Amino acid sequence: LYLAETEEGANRSQIESPVMAGTNQLLVPAETPRASHSFFVVYTQSTLVEQTTPSYLAFLDEVSRAGNVSFIDDDLDKYELGGDLVWTRPGDDTEVTHYRIYLAEDRTGSGRSLLGN
Repeated sequence: LYLAETEEGANRSQIESPVMAGTNQLLVPAETPRASHSFFVVYTQSTLVEQTTPSYLAFLDEVSRAGNVSFIDDDLDKYELGGDLVWTRPGDDTEVTHYRIYLAEDRTGSGRSLLGN
């Protein structure tokens, strides 16, 4: 099983190791880099040669990001925070099950610490 840029298998990149005959599924691990790939391609292989024309499936890469984050600190003590953190839900949140809120040192999440339970 490979990721590929086209249905013909151009610029393919193998996912995990080869799947043994008799198996018809493979878990694609979370955080698998998509790069420029838009297709899964599956080739059969014999002891002599790999199939030249793969079966394929086009996929869409889901992105769900909260936006317009705002916070007003109502806690009057130095080095302490308190108040409502507000954000806009993603346009398509069908795959979102939770939101995790972190305090971080910068916008890339360096030194982050989970807020709450």
